[in-house]
Amino acid sequence: MSILKRGLKGAPVKRLQEKLGITADGDFGPGTEQAVREFQDGNGLIVDGIAGPDTFSAMGLHELVLLRKGSRGNAVKRLQEALGIG
Repeated sequence: MSILKRGLKGAPVKRLQEKLGITADGDFGPGTEQAVREFQDGNGLIVDGIAGPDTFSAMGLHELVLLRKGSRGNAVKRLQEALGIG
């Protein structure tokens, strides 16, 4: 999963909600967006209410991080370090 944002539904959204400690109904609505914004703000991330690779990594949701050619950010740095090429 590359990003989770308002309007999306499913198991990845439910997993995100569980990590945020909010009602996990699998529906990314305004409450989930606000919880993501608060998490991002409290963890020095860009505050946009959209959960992407940096937000997933900061939450320990590494299974939701999707990297591809051209990806940038902390998730890429962590992968490079783990591979010994950072």
